[in-house]
Amino acid sequence: PLYTVKEAAAFLGVKRSYIYELVRANKIPYTRSKGGKLVYIRREDLIRWAEAVPVPSIYEVYNKKSI
Repeated sequence: PLYTVKEAAAFLGVKRSYIYELVRANKIPYTRSKGGKLVYIRREDLIRWAEAVPVPSIYEVYNKKSI
């Protein structure tokens, strides 16, 4: 499904201005309406972007050091 900026912000738990900042910097994939005024973001793209930089748990870090 396509989300509006407001829906995308609610989905990620961030402000709308942050979504617009990501769009302006081309840090997140998006599409525009035919007139170019509205911004839409696919749910899959939001999830992929949110999972782009996983942070390992302390357990994972500890196990890597002991190997």
